[in-house]
Amino acid sequence: MKVLQLFFDFWFAGASLSALVLIAYYSSKKRKNYARIKGDNNKVVQN
Repeated sequence: MKVLQLFFDFWFAGASLSALVLIAYYSSKKRKNYARIKGDNNKVVQN
């Protein structure tokens, strides 16, 4: 059962990491939209 425990550890780490990436991506996207609405002079580079 050691392999199963290792698998769950890796799965949990991967899930939390992807959640963090998703949250960061979503917040940055929201910030870009907010900046675009505000019409700042320093435009955000669209990739």
